[in-house]
Amino acid sequence: MILTLQDIERILKENPNKDLIQNAQKYNKALRTHFYGEKLEAVLRKIDNFETDVLHKLRVNYATANKDLFNRLSRPMDKVYTARGGSVYYNLPEAAERKARQLLSDIGGGISLKKWMETNWMQHYRDDPAGLIFMEIKPTQEAVRLKNEGKSFVYPTYKSIQTVFDYLVSGQTLEYVVFTLDKKDIKALGITDEGQYYRVVDDSFDYIVKRQSGVNTIKNGTEVIGEFAIVQELTIPNYFTSVPAILCGNIPDTEHNQGVISIFDPIIEQANKFLVKGSIKVTHDFMHGFPKYWEYANECDTCQGTGYVEANPCPSCKGSKRKPMTKVSDVHLLDLPQDKNDATITPHVGGYIEPSTNYHEIALTDLSMLEDVMAYTIWGMVPKIQTTGMSIGKEGQMKTATEALTDIKPQADRLLSISSYAEKVHKFCMDSIIRLQIDQNYKGASVNYGTRYMLESPEALWDKYQKAKSSGASDTALDAMLVEYYESVYFNDPIELAIKVKLMKVEPNIHRTIEQVKVLGYDEDYLKRKMYFGDWKRTLTQAMLMSYTTEQLNEQLNAYVSVIKLPEPVEPPRLTA
Repeated sequence: MILTLQDIERILKENPNKDLIQNAQKYNKALRTHFYGEKLEAVLRKIDNFETDVLHKLRVNYATANKDLFNRLSRPMDKVYTARGGSVYYNLPEAAERKARQLLSDIGGGISLKKWMETNWMQHYRDDPAGLIFMEIKPTQEAVRLKNEGKSFVYPTYKSIQTVFDYLVSGQTLEYVVFTLDKKDIKALGITDEGQYYRVVDDSFDYIVKRQSGVNTIKNGTEVIGEFAIVQELTIPNYFTSVPAILCGNIPDTEHNQGVISIFDPIIEQANKFLVKGSIKVTHDFMHGFPKYWEYANECDTCQGTGYVEANPCPSCKGSKRKPMTKVSDVHLLDLPQDKNDATITPHVGGYIEPSTNYHEIALTDLSMLEDVMAYTIWGMVPKIQTTGMSIGKEGQMKTATEALTDIKPQADRLLSISSYAEKVHKFCMDSIIRLQIDQNYKGASVNYGTRYMLESPEALWDKYQKAKSSGASDTALDAMLVEYYESVYFNDPIELAIKVKLMKVEPNIHRTIEQVKVLGYDEDYLKRKMYFGDWKRTLTQAMLMSYTTEQLNEQLNAYVSVIKLPEPVEPPRLTA
């Protein structure tokens, strides 16, 4: 959309999407309360008829934020960027593709576009879905320098919904956007005049607009008072030819038209309850968590148990008439029992009243159950206690491979939907960089993230592979399962993983045993390659296995077995009559 000057003035005066923006800003603040512990008092309101102002203040001051909870609940999302597989098709000639790869490997600060997506977009997909990923261009001099160095002068930024005055949504992209500039933004632009400034971006221009009053302007030969003025020297063409912004989130808000919500929206009410319950527990710990001291007290030495000295409250006991033992060196003297009916209270002259643990245990159970409910709501599964073996539930029951796969499927489905939108945002940023720096008529890339999320344990994957092999699955399917197993086992060892995958192409009939291969009728050379594959592999170092190509390894295996002769089969002795 291309805005006229009248359109800009109307938008700044009427703020046509005010309700949408204000709802999104309020929503963002609610999410930030849980993710970062901001403004806890908004949730921890005073519980009328149950707590005093003093107790409420104590509860707010010492409440523990939900940061750790939401960090745990967010952890499965890390798998979007650790998943195996995926590809990027640049749709460019070879030379242009090399340049594109170089630009996208460092978009600023030495990080790649994909790493920026992981550390920036992913965070705000959770806490600010109505915020924007906005493409920017470096200032002219810096852009020229970066271009000469072969680096990207176009880069993505995150714009909080709190900085947005108004925007018009079209799908996940925008027709126009208006930002409210704060003092820091104004200073960065070199503006010294005071006043309210806006940044208005449409398909044609990137405007800086000042709100003013009492400014005389000439319109059609008549002097008029203008409320807004475009700062011409700071207004530039929009080289992207469309608004270079995309929403951080994509889950539709059914209550607000054109709005979007966070993946964590369904658990906000439960998270509020978790925060309140946790704050009550903290208050309880302060009030009842300390053992209370008690003692039998003697009469005050100063006032002799009267509570007064010269008609004034006793300065020692403050009128209590008792002498508390405040130092270890204090001695408590007791009268001797006069007869057998006198109570003997030693050694219980003093002691501690231990607080009950009942509420503490109940509160911990409630919080644990709430966290399980939230985890199940988001991911369709309750976190399990993982061991080195198969998945084990909280009851200690061993999970079969099929049960484990059934458990993780809802989580995989949710991750798949997140990956799908991550691909779209990644493509948006990538296409913007390539169009502006390589080819203005660029048709666009194809971005596919990996979908092997490594949710199953290696043992579960091996069990699945063995069952598929026993049931006669095709070699193609078995290859895929074996690769998945290797990726799980060697998740943190990319060198060994690369070697294992490479050797799959060298070992003959990897899914069958030597005995099974013998009965299939292969020739002697093929059989020797299968039989002596392990012996040959042990003659090579890891460096050799890593550096040699598949063709070179095949040649070396052939050379190794070429000098080996298979032993002549020995006929069993015949029985004679």
